[in-house]
Amino acid sequence: MVRALYVRALPVWGACLLGLSVAGCSDGIGTCYPVTGRVLLKDAPLPGMAGKVMFVPDQAKGNKVPANPIGTIDAEGRYSVATMGRPGAPAGWYKVVVNPLPPGAGDRDDVRRPTIHARYTTEKTTPLLIEVVAAPTAGAYDLKTSRN
Repeated sequence: MVRALYVRALPVWGACLLGLSVAGCSDGIGTCYPVTGRVLLKDAPLPGMAGKVMFVPDQAKGNKVPANPIGTIDAEGRYSVATMGRPGAPAGWYKVVVNPLPPGAGDRDDVRRPTIHARYTTEKTTPLLIEVVAAPTAGAYDLKTSRN
């Protein structure tokens, strides 16, 4: 009788293990690939800028990832993203939103002109599209922005 229970349970456990291996991991996002780059104003790094970048899965291009990879921009304009606490991002196409904090943003007496054009700050208007791949070319994740 006990043996019969084990025999009946094997297909269920096998299906569970197969499901986990297909998904890549139990959090449902699969393999994450390193994503690092620079936020550029035209072709120069944005010095002294801080802020965030967010990769929004582009469902129109088939990306169904259930999470947004997010990263912090450092004072040299560099960033790297993480997805659900894991470094990197799953493969696929993303719309990239950049939310800079210009120098003086925390000081009420020193309000400055926005560092980049507002179109880069929303998913609906950003022109920045990135494809995350296993082996990107140098500079593939650099984000070129402008003031106008």
